[in-house]
Amino acid sequence: MIRRLRLPVSILATAVLVACGGGGSSAPKSPATESALKTAVAAFGDAILQGDSGKAYGYFTKECRSDVSKGEFAFMVELATSMLEGFADTSISDMRTGEVELQNFKAESAEARSTVIDGNGDTFSSLDESGWSAWEYQDGGWRTSDCEEFGGGSGDLDMGASSDYDPFAYPECSLLVEGQPVPEEFGTGSEIDLSCDEGTDTYFGFTMTCFTSDREYASSDIGFAFIDEGIYYSGDVRGCAPPCSDLVDGQPVPESFNDDSASGFNLNCELPTGEENYSFEWDCFDSDRMYVQNNDGYAFVDDRIYVAGPFGYC
Repeated sequence: MIRRLRLPVSILATAVLVACGGGGSSAPKSPATESALKTAVAAFGDAILQGDSGKAYGYFTKECRSDVSKGEFAFMVELATSMLEGFADTSISDMRTGEVELQNFKAESAEARSTVIDGNGDTFSSLDESGWSAWEYQDGGWRTSDCEEFGGGSGDLDMGASSDYDPFAYPECSLLVEGQPVPEEFGTGSEIDLSCDEGTDTYFGFTMTCFTSDREYASSDIGFAFIDEGIYYSGDVRGCAPPCSDLVDGQPVPESFNDDSASGFNLNCELPTGEENYSFEWDCFDSDRMYVQNNDGYAFVDDRIYVAGPFGYC
């Protein structure tokens, strides 16, 4: 299944809220007490904030691990924390789980929610009624059964491989050579997965579609390869978006920024440095007017005229 990397802000926020209310390769054993549950909730939330999706994944129940792949979970964690970092005064990795609250506690199940404290010691995410997540006491420890927001298995990669394909038997990262074809070990059929092992670290690969075109590519923390050419490149994805110089202040948004979303365009573009400037679609607070914005400017959906500089009046 090709995943289009275009998720609404609400999904990203939910991913982190569930994480901080509820998650590693194997959660530690603990007694069926309120104190132990609060410790598990905090450990899961801290693992999410520190980007340790492997540790957090172990806090899922076996049913959740069956429904949500480790790679899918890692993808959501990375995407959610990367986006939320833009709203914080400090790095997400400097944040920690704060106050933990429980309700409906029983020896075998309970609900939990928590705050998040930023690197300055201030409350970044406060308690609210929608933040409760379900936990179960399973296999000698507390684990969260709240995993629907992470995809329920519907977003797992389809590698087109045989039924005995082992998603955790990753090749060595050293097999990927800059400018060379991706080895067969990284996929079958028309798709590529850049998951690989490097010492004790595992880099998860994902197959995605460019925002501004239908070009498909495989990507991980260490590099990428477009499906149509199969050549590995180190670093961030290139060639998915038009140059930012195409956006001219006071002029219509070029057709090259079109996509198949309801709004019809976005402002993702590549900077001269080769980095990509991502855009997001928002609704005005005091009207139904919608706009698309990136770090350099914005355009209202109803007039599509690009305006350089900080977002103006809604």
